[in-house]
Amino acid sequence: MAKVPITAGILVGGKSSRFGRPKAIEQLPNGKTVLAHVIEVARVVADDVVLLGASDAISPDAFDCHQLSDPDGVAGPIGGLSSLLAHANDQWGLLLACDLPLLRPELFDPMMDAVRDDGSLDAVAYTTGLARRPFYACCALYHPRILATVQDAIGQGQFRLQAVLQSVRTHLVEPDESQSQMLQDMNTPEDKSRLLS
Repeated sequence: MAKVPITAGILVGGKSSRFGRPKAIEQLPNGKTVLAHVIEVARVVADDVVLLGASDAISPDAFDCHQLSDPDGVAGPIGGLSSLLAHANDQWGLLLACDLPLLRPELFDPMMDAVRDDGSLDAVAYTTGLARRPFYACCALYHPRILATVQDAIGQGQFRLQAVLQSVRTHLVEPDESQSQMLQDMNTPEDKSRLLS
């Protein structure tokens, strides 16, 4: 695994409305919460792991993580990305959803292998194969050089990470079957049952 300087940020500020309760603290069969699992996996590759956004159900101290607030008046993944990139300095930012129960460190290998030192790439993301949502935007690498682009998008009321990834130099990684499984999130209790069965 190529060593790439990485700061990982895990999005915890969502309302979990489709799940019906805070999905980040859902227990997995091994007794850990899904958030604890994602943090543990992120720490394999990242020099620093932070929580992005605010949730009444989550205490960052319980996970030994620093928490970054969203920019004023901005919520959602793009707010988390903005905070992550501002915090990451010159390290790549690994943006992660908090609800990836099948995530394993090897998912990051092809992403890190694609990183170049010459500044020719701004982001690395797996492809979904879907026209409207072509990237797994909440399991992707972003370089802080695009912070101004992210902030401009926010200022223009464009809050979709898909649009950000389409506007910068993004390297696409085609997932195999195992990687596609690791990229699956759990938006509903039915998703959790299906993924962990």
